[in-house]
Amino acid sequence: MAIKSSIYKAQLSVTDMDRHVYDTFPLTIACHPSETEARMMLRIVCFAIHADPNLVFGRGISTDNEPDLWQRSLSNDIELWIDLGTPDESRIRKASGRAERVLLYVYGDRSVAVWWAKNEAALKRFSNVSVVQISDESMQAMAALASSNMSLQGMIEDGQLALSSAEHETLIEVELTTLKALKQCILPKMAPGARLARAVLGALKTAQPLALSILNHYDAPTPASAW
Repeated sequence: MAIKSSIYKAQLSVTDMDRHVYDTFPLTIACHPSETEARMMLRIVCFAIHADPNLVFGRGISTDNEPDLWQRSLSNDIELWIDLGTPDESRIRKASGRAERVLLYVYGDRSVAVWWAKNEAALKRFSNVSVVQISDESMQAMAALASSNMSLQGMIEDGQLALSSAEHETLIEVELTTLKALKQCILPKMAPGARLARAVLGALKTAQPLALSILNHYDAPTPASAW
């Protein structure tokens, strides 16, 4: 008989001063029997870093054609693909072709060193792929916060994440090291109101020269020949 996944629930409060996200997300996380609590907590940390109402967990560690977390647009395009661990180059290549942005959160200090030495050159070809390493110490500290029902607080400022739990009197500063950043400039997704405001400003800038031309035309003195 197959062993079922363990279900964890978390109330995740996010205060992201970099992206101006201040919200609480009720999360339900299925932990596969082969997944450690440290890895499961890393999925929650990744959610905190990229918190968005449209960000969801994939179907699980045993599903090959889905990432650990992803975010789709209203047109069903994949805006964000997040994988954990050290995937092979072929999986990264496929993800890069499917998604607007691909983020890899790698862990395991020794295994990452070997994986990075093998794949660094190949990954440079993918401009929409970013690689971030989480230290073993941070992974162990996050695992210590795991419980079936959690109240977690994530605070992000200047790219640094501090994670705390209502059940533990502990504040964890998650150690993140960027091995590869995105090469291309990808603007963050704007709220509909922000998009409308930018469109209005653009329209005003376009209309300004025409308006000035019209005003100058009517303000100019009327030639005597027109009397």
